[in-house]
Amino acid sequence: MTELMVHVERVVRPVRAGPGRKMKMREELLAHLAAIYGEERARFGDDTLALRLAVQRFGDPAELTKELQATVPRVERFLMTPLPGTDWERRATRWSQPRPDESSLRHAARVAAVFAGFVLANICLIPVLRYASGVSWSALRIDPATAAVVTAHAFVSAMLCVGFIRATSGRLTRRSLLVAVACAAPLLAGGPVLLSALHALQSDNLLWVDLVHPEGKDHTLRVVASGLFWLVMCAVVCRFVFARYRRITEWTELEING
Repeated sequence: MTELMVHVERVVRPVRAGPGRKMKMREELLAHLAAIYGEERARFGDDTLALRLAVQRFGDPAELTKELQATVPRVERFLMTPLPGTDWERRATRWSQPRPDESSLRHAARVAAVFAGFVLANICLIPVLRYASGVSWSALRIDPATAAVVTAHAFVSAMLCVGFIRATSGRLTRRSLLVAVACAAPLLAGGPVLLSALHALQSDNLLWVDLVHPEGKDHTLRVVASGLFWLVMCAVVCRFVFARYRRITEWTELEING
């Protein structure tokens, strides 16, 4: 019941503690409040009255917050003290999530565009830094066509990654598994394709010469194996970390004022 969760969140949110400890507090308090609500509802048969009486029996939120805060070790309390300007991380995390009424494709494109811009900035900046360290500019210069290929690869790969994450982070169904495979296959093939493109465009650039000139070693297999490893790791993270994150977000997104 959302009203019960809101009242519990009023108690827990001000507590300076780690996410795991606060989540445990929420679950325990919600179970306790739900039990009280069940008793009052069985007693009077009225949901509104039962909620009001349950909240009264539960106690004053400010006092409960103080009691919970006292149970948190001092070191953890100090580490969880909010600092000025730290709200940017929460805003950035919220930005990366799908917006209301936003299609999956548009969400993936929005995230991929930012990632592609980051990659483009890096492939423009890294040669400058290497040149400043004394490396010849002619060996580092990236042609516009090469930059476009790398940026496009980053954009498409990011879109596929978002699709893979969305497919594997929720309830696994036949459709979600098919979507995950459909995203994973081109992701794995994208690495060798990018290497081939770099070899055709600028094979002697020092930034990737060791990859496109294997010197008797087959780097294609290594690239595919590396991609497969990271996809498996991504799936594990999606199943466990993201599931926990969604549970926490369900609480932190509650409007507790009023």
